[in-house]
Amino acid sequence: MTIRSLDVHVATLPAVPLAVVQSRVSRATVGATVRESCGVVWAFARERMLPAGRNVAVYWDGSIRLEAGVELNVPFEEGHGVVRSATPAGPTASVTLVGPYDQLGLAHAAVREWCKAHGHELAGPNWEIYGHWQAEWNTNPLPDSHRCPLPARLPLTWRPALPQGTPSQQSSAPPAHPRHL
Repeated sequence: MTIRSLDVHVATLPAVPLAVVQSRVSRATVGATVRESCGVVWAFARERMLPAGRNVAVYWDGSIRLEAGVELNVPFEEGHGVVRSATPAGPTASVTLVGPYDQLGLAHAAVREWCKAHGHELAGPNWEIYGHWQAEWNTNPLPDSHRCPLPARLPLTWRPALPQGTPSQQSSAPPAHPRHL
């Protein structure tokens, strides 16, 4: 799989409610922290019989302020390190990757390369939404016509680059998340 083989899609997405564990991590511990945090949230949801969805990891900034957990579109009482959050709402560029997790970097690179080539400036956090994985995908990814929906979706918020000399109608700051104000 190469960066060029990943199709980038542009859409305006609503915020998706989440139940997450918040942390600050190093690059070396991201994978382990995402797995551990998603496990904590799944145990929390099962114990309370909450209808949890797919696993999600939200990377709020370059210092790797991470929120990892599950989609959860029902009210719940926070506890045991699990808090309410949401993915950012707004315009996104994304790809869908079906393949081993060690190829997620290709998906991020494809979105960044596409945004640069099409005059879009990255403007905020990025996140991954993981489908319910099937072990055989590690060695035999499905052809395009047989892909399951969203095994890994990596939207990145962006704003169109304005022509030189055009006054901006938007703040140049990335969107703030209410839990981080």
